[in-house]
Amino acid sequence: DHLWAMDQVLRCPGVAAVLGWQEKLDGRTFRRLQLAAEQGGTLGLLVRPASVRQEPSWAEVRLLVEPGPEFLQAEGG
Repeated sequence: DHLWAMDQVLRCPGVAAVLGWQEKLDGRTFRRLQLAAEQGGTLGLLVRPASVRQEPSWAEVRLLVEPGPEFLQAEGG
């Protein structure tokens, strides 16, 4: 299970940062990952779709990243 693996890696003091993609995340699991990051002193970054912006979050910082007009033009959009 990748959430268990993220939890374990976040707790490891030898790891500086963990990057994960997770669309669905319940509050209990979110809090568990936050506590694991605090215990290990590790930076945890979760990339999630914009559709979950309105859901509650345990994150200290939330960033919305969108493609700029240059990217859209390069892609033919």
